[in-house]
Amino acid sequence: MTADGRKSINDGLPIPRLVMPFEECTANPAGSATEASLWTWVDSFELTPTAGSRRHLERTETPWIASLFYPRATRHVLPLLTQHLAWAFIVDDQFDDGPVGRDVAQATSAVAELRAQLETNPAPAGSRPARALHDIWTRAVAERSRGWIEQFGTSIEQWLYSLRHDAEDRWHDHRPTIAEYRQRRRYGSGMPMFFDLAELSLGVDMDPRLRALPEYSRARLWLAEWIGLHNDIYMARKDLEIDPAHNAVCIVHRTGRRSLEQSLVAVAEMADHCMTRYLECERDCLSAFDAVAPSPRARADAARCFDSYRQVCRACFDIEGRTQRYRNASDYLAAARHGRDEAPDWTAERLFGD
Repeated sequence: MTADGRKSINDGLPIPRLVMPFEECTANPAGSATEASLWTWVDSFELTPTAGSRRHLERTETPWIASLFYPRATRHVLPLLTQHLAWAFIVDDQFDDGPVGRDVAQATSAVAELRAQLETNPAPAGSRPARALHDIWTRAVAERSRGWIEQFGTSIEQWLYSLRHDAEDRWHDHRPTIAEYRQRRRYGSGMPMFFDLAELSLGVDMDPRLRALPEYSRARLWLAEWIGLHNDIYMARKDLEIDPAHNAVCIVHRTGRRSLEQSLVAVAEMADHCMTRYLECERDCLSAFDAVAPSPRARADAARCFDSYRQVCRACFDIEGRTQRYRNASDYLAAARHGRDEAPDWTAERLFGD
C-alpha cells in the first residue's frame, strides 16, 4: 500500500506527517545472511574497538537497513553494500559525535586521508577507516564504467567535505542559517553515495547521456535533501543536546523563535517541498532522456535507476522509527555520556590518527 505519511511519537516529540508516495519495499531475503560476514569484516579493520562502539553499531541494525536499501542485490553483492553502509555510519559518528569533528586540524587530516583512498595508487592508509575504505573502493569499482566511478568518487568526496565543513563550524562556533544548512544537507546526508550503490546493486551502469542531464543531478539532490531533513526530524532531541547547529529542526527552533513542535512541522513542510521537486525533476529527466532516443535497454535502465533511488528513500522513511539507532536516541545518548559536555562512549577510542 502507498503511504501518504505517518504520525507517531519519538523522543517525546510528535512526528509530523510527511508525504511518502513510494511503495514499501520487501527486504532482501539475503540480508540475514550478511550479518556474520559484516562483523568479520568490521573486526578485520578493528572499526568497533570498544564495547560502546560495538553496541552502537549493533543498535544501528546495518544488515536490515542494507536489505531495505538494496532489495534486489544478489547475495554476492549485498555483503559489500552492507559493509559500506556500516563504514559510513562509523565514520559519520566519529565526526558528528566525537572529538575529530570538533577539531579542524584532525578533521582536515582525516578527510584528506580518506579522500586519498579514491586515487589509483594511494599511499598506504594509516587509519582504520581509511584502510576499510580502500578495501570497499577497490571492490566496488571493479568492472564499473568510468562515468560511474567518477560519480561514486564525487559522491564520497562531497560527503567527506561536508563533514569537514561541519567541523569548521564547530571549531569557529559558526551557526549556519537554515538556507545555508539545507544546501549543505544534500551532501551531508551522504545519500548520493547510496544512490550510486543502488545502481551497482542492480547491475546497472547508466547511459552517459543520462548522467550528463542537469535534471538528473537535481533529482538526486532533492531526494538526498528530503532524506536528510527526514533524519533531522527524528534526531532533533539528540542533536539539540550534542550538535544543534547541524539539524534543521534545531536551527528553525533557534532562529525562528518557534517551539520544537512548530519547528518539526516547519521542517516537514520543507521536506514535502523537496519531494515535490524530486518528482518533477525525475519526470523531466526521463522526458529529456527520451528526447535523445536511447536504446530500449538504456531507457529501461534509466527507469530502474530511479526506481532504486525511490527504494532507498522509502527505506529511510521506514527505518527511522523502527531501529534502535533512531528510536528515542536521547535516552541512549544520556547513558553513553558521563557528563553533558563529554563525547558518547561509541567515540571513546579515536579511529583516526592511530
